[in-house]
Amino acid sequence: MIDYDLYCKINHLSQNDGLTAQQIARELAMDVRTIRKWLTETQFKPRQSTVRPSNLDPFKKDIVQHLFRLQFVKPSANVIFLGGVVLGKTHLASALGYDACLKGYTVLFATAIDVINTLSAAQAAGRMKQELKKYTRPSLLILDELGFLPIDKTGADLLFQVISQRYEQGPIVITSNRAFKNWPEIFNNDSTLTSAILDRLLHHAETILILSITDNGKGTAANAARIVENDFDLALLFEIPTLMNRGGAVDRTHFTNGGL
Repeated sequence: MIDYDLYCKINHLSQNDGLTAQQIARELAMDVRTIRKWLTETQFKPRQSTVRPSNLDPFKKDIVQHLFRLQFVKPSANVIFLGGVVLGKTHLASALGYDACLKGYTVLFATAIDVINTLSAAQAAGRMKQELKKYTRPSLLILDELGFLPIDKTGADLLFQVISQRYEQGPIVITSNRAFKNWPEIFNNDSTLTSAILDRLLHHAETILILSITDNGKGTAANAARIVENDFDLALLFEIPTLMNRGGAVDRTHFTNGGL
């Protein structure tokens, strides 16, 4: 879990106000060693995607630019990144969160399983109401890796509470490796609960489908377009280099901005 809000406060005090680690520690009532560690260890910093609007050619830039303007935050619209592994979904979600944080929004990043485990423990300890506020209070919640691990009925119910309470109150950015039609498998094959979750998420949403198109002939832009047509009402397809390539054939990544 990344506390973007705290990170950005420290970053702002250091870079904008020119405070030393010792001064920041006094300002935030924190241990100076922790501040020094966060300022010097780059691994603490939120992972920033190399896919940023400024890195894209004009056509690609126009398509993705609206997300980084963060116009989805105030109307409490959601952003959902769908696609296979190692295609940059988390990088993009982190980059959006980082930009939102720098613009003054409070942001919380957590995996879906982390949220469920935290709320399960809180429920057992009788602290459910207080703990739930952790996920409903931030301006933006980033929910990573939804669908990567199975979720039982209790976990599905807990996640539904988070999504339901943020509905039209606060935006959620979600990354998932599952197509919407397969989401019942995520939520313990409960089609009723899945429908309720999707209704709330997709009522106001931007959906980005990420497809890996390899050079070996097995994947083509035409096939990607057909997949998009089946899943979305409106699709705009563009191509960028894949964020992470595991060797072998060079992947090309296709992002689809679907209007639902």
